[in-house]
Amino acid sequence: MRSSLHATLYSAWLTMALLLATACDTEYENALYPYKELTTFSFTADGTLVEAAIAEGQILLYWPHTLDLPATITPQLSVSEKATIAPTSGTPIPLHDDITYTVTAEDGSTATYTVKVIVNQPPLSLDDENPAVVSFGQPADIRGTNILLDASRTTISLIAADGEETQMEIDTIVDGLGTGFGSNILIQLPEEGTTALDTGWYKIKVVTGVRTVTTSNAVLYIRYRYPAFDFITHAITVHPGEAFTLTGEYLRQLDDARVMVQDGSEEYYSLAKVSSTPTEVTYRVPDDMPAREYYTILPGIIDLFSGNVDYTYQLNVYPNVHPQLIVTEQQEN
Repeated sequence: MRSSLHATLYSAWLTMALLLATACDTEYENALYPYKELTTFSFTADGTLVEAAIAEGQILLYWPHTLDLPATITPQLSVSEKATIAPTSGTPIPLHDDITYTVTAEDGSTATYTVKVIVNQPPLSLDDENPAVVSFGQPADIRGTNILLDASRTTISLIAADGEETQMEIDTIVDGLGTGFGSNILIQLPEEGTTALDTGWYKIKVVTGVRTVTTSNAVLYIRYRYPAFDFITHAITVHPGEAFTLTGEYLRQLDDARVMVQDGSEEYYSLAKVSSTPTEVTYRVPDDMPAREYYTILPGIIDLFSGNVDYTYQLNVYPNVHPQLIVTEQQEN
């Protein structure tokens, strides 16, 4: 009985010894970290610390509209323990959407994060419903909403029917609605002959901050300046069939003239336009025009916008010279 008990105890002891020996010879390996999270993404721009929101594989950069977007940034990054990231922290990157970062866990698995830039600037709009007619050398008021008040970050261009763009100089941007954004861009059209612009219809394009908009319709019509004639100081005397010249500025859109027989009269005679330049226009008196005094000369001014001819322009307000034209009979030799 005692021998059997000793045998049983010896067998149990031997089994435990073998198990301990086996355990001592086994090498245990630690599991590799599977974590691959981008935890922070931050950088400094113009002295301001910008921290991105990170969610669902996106690096969301909410950018204030008061700051210009830099061409590049140098982000500082942090990731999960024992993970790595490429590009590495402190590596300059261009600042635009779709830049991708890859985080690699210790176990070799990866996760990607993509940059998305969201500028906190409201949508831009322009008045597309109210066309305006403006003369060369005159101011133009371009209306819209949510225009940045900083003129250095805003440009405005006129687009001709052939697609040619001409950038204009901005005088000022006005917050007429009290929103903190511009509602009116005031520009000065160049003088005729100093620009490639011609008369006609133009679309308007505005770039302000990160927003760009172009009117769907041509909304600005550029016309020649309204003619301004020099005063005449005495009556012009001519014979039938002769010509005479008037001077002034912006004398391009002229048609034939009329002469009124008497003040308030409905009786007129026509004078054919011979030639004109921006500063001179020459008219010819008909061969059969009666010899007499004529109260006033009425140049025919073509409205290029409507195509009509206006005969209401008065050469003189002061000094008040009447008659303005005297036709005398041709002296026979």
